[in-house]
This record gives sequence, C-alpha cells and structure tokens, in this order.
Amino acid sequence: MKTHSVTPVPNSSDPLVRQILRQLDKLPLDDHSPQAELAAAHGLSEARFVSHFKAAAGVTPKRYFDRRRVDYCRRQLADADVPVKVVALDLGFQSLADFSNWTKKHLGAAPTKIRREAARRGR
Repeated sequence: MKTHSVTPVPNSSDPLVRQILRQLDKLPLDDHSPQAELAAAHGLSEARFVSHFKAAAGVTPKRYFDRRRVDYCRRQLADADVPVKVVALDLGFQSLADFSNWTKKHLGAAPTKIRREAARRGR
C-alpha cells in the first residue's frame, strides 16, 4: 500500500479543502472509494462534498486521487527493477488484465509498452 505523491496540489485557501487534500495524500493508492468515505467523515453528502471540493480546488476529489495513482504508476513502470505485478498490487489490482486495461485507459498503453518506452527514453 503506497501513499507517496508528487501530484501537484491544487491551490486552495479553503481550510476544509486543504484538510481533505492532506487526507487524500495520506490514503493508500489501492483505496478505490476515498470520495464517499471522506464525505461521510466530514458530515457531507457525497454530492455536496464533491461540489465544494471542485469549486475550491478545480478538480473533483476522485480526479485528484486518480492523478496520484497515474503519477505513481508512470514512475514505477519507468523503473525496470519494479515488477509490473508489484505496481498492479500497489494500486489495488488483483488481476494483471484489469491493471492493463486501467493503464490503457489512463496512460494510453499497456504496462509493458509504457515500460519499453520509458527504457528507450532513458527514464
């Protein structure tokens, strides 16, 4: 369960949104539903939570969290020493097929192709 993030943090003066951003950055990357959990933790409906966050941060909490996952995936796949299966598990995928479909959707290519391209560019 990785929690590392280099995703740019949206700039917000809203204290609630800053607190939520810190919480999102601490969540493990294999958490697939942080939005609903965080809304409940702050006593808001999910719709109100998303609306408030997006108005202050410019993106939905899910989009922000997904960017963290994509950034992590891209960095790890660029490292030939990290097995693809480990990256998949870190992101909460139990199946390499599901992980491959996810990378195709979010990164435009299968994990092995992303890795080859990163090696060709020298990372």
